[in-house]
Amino acid sequence: MLLWIRICLWLDRVKEFCIKYWKSLVAGFLLLVGYVLGRKSVSNNTNAEIKLKLVDAESELESIKQQSLDETRLKNEHKELSENNLKNKLEKINDIEAVKKKNIKELSNDDKKLDKILKEEHNLKKG
Repeated sequence: MLLWIRICLWLDRVKEFCIKYWKSLVAGFLLLVGYVLGRKSVSNNTNAEIKLKLVDAESELESIKQQSLDETRLKNEHKELSENNLKNKLEKINDIEAVKKKNIKELSNDDKKLDKILKEEHNLKKG
């Protein structure tokens, strides 16, 4: 019985404390609820951030691979174009050399043609 009386007295003191400081108790309870919910939110955000970073890393890796492929393709195209340009240049040089040899051969055999060309193009007379 004595135990029962002590429990009742303790409950009365708790009741008086709760009545006197009810605003503080409610504020503390709300802070506790906010902390727990915020903690869960931070945990969820951390998982979301990890997933986002993973997706970003995958995208960056894909971008790097694509850039590497494009770079290789452009290098090959440039190499082919350079080779084609060099081939065309050499062909033109050979054509010019052939025309040059032909002209030298024609002009060395005919003094009249040579005198005519010198007179018309350079206003030079035979000395």
